[in-house]
Amino acid sequence: LYRLSVASAGNDHRLGANEAPPSILSIFVGDDLITALNAIVENKDAYHVHKTVMELGAKILPKLPKDTTDRNRTSPLAFTGNKFEFRMVGSNDSIADCNVILNTTVAEVLSEFAKLLENSTNIPNTVYNIVSTTLKENGNILFNGNSYSKEWVAEAEKRGLVNLKTTPDACDTYTLDKNIKLFEKSKVFTLTELKARQHIMFENYSRIINIEGLTMAEMAKKDIYPAVNKYISKLIHTAERKQRVGADNEIDLTIAKKLADLNTSIYKKAEKLTSLLEKALKITDAKELAFYYKDKVIPCMKSLRAYADDAETYTPETLWPFPTYGQLLFSVR
Repeated sequence: LYRLSVASAGNDHRLGANEAPPSILSIFVGDDLITALNAIVENKDAYHVHKTVMELGAKILPKLPKDTTDRNRTSPLAFTGNKFEFRMVGSNDSIADCNVILNTTVAEVLSEFAKLLENSTNIPNTVYNIVSTTLKENGNILFNGNSYSKEWVAEAEKRGLVNLKTTPDACDTYTLDKNIKLFEKSKVFTLTELKARQHIMFENYSRIINIEGLTMAEMAKKDIYPAVNKYISKLIHTAERKQRVGADNEIDLTIAKKLADLNTSIYKKAEKLTSLLEKALKITDAKELAFYYKDKVIPCMKSLRAYADDAETYTPETLWPFPTYGQLLFSVR
């Protein structure tokens, strides 16, 4: 549900990159807290946190305690000393959906704890049992390592953690039986309301990918293809002039051939993308359409982008019709 609460076409691109956490839900608690939690599970003596001091390399500076909490920017849920941060929400997302799901799930768990405490004759012992049992049942979600690593993906799968990489995959879980029961029990959503929200999420995803696909195909055919062709003509013209004076023109012809092949692939992929988008218009079921965009349209867009990215590395900035990666990353104009 937490992954579902932040599901959108834009956030699918963001998750797992540029300090955004991956789509696998895990919780970072830090070395000290996880040691204390393990002590509870193993029924050991209470664990006390010992503050360490930062090594600043200068004796005249005051001693500063080292923060033992948040040292992991790749975790979806991270303990930061006095609170947990949910870091999967995209900058364009409303926090309403996220808060509804967070509050509903937390309220459900707290209500279960409350029942146990209300029926207890030994509150301290019950509290200990609740914490210990909860940790044993859900300890597989605790992870203090690098959530970007390939090893974590494999480890998460072994632990039974769900990896919903795309919005359609996440959205499809909205109406699972356990989620329906959760929302109906708390009187947050009825089944009809859940289905309506799911339908809207599928439609929004498809609409956004459709706009992106149409824009991409137009950019490729009307801007990139002519620009690359223009540079190919310049290269061939230069090669011919070099040949007249007996100069080596091998590099010019090699680059021209490379770009010609890439440009052909760019146009063909753009045409295929256009065809796929036209076929999408015939699909009326919202869920089927969303998965069609995910499984058919997006892979074609990724392939087209790969060809265009490759062509950009050979084409001068003066001829490339859009800001280059170099300009985007390093220009301060």
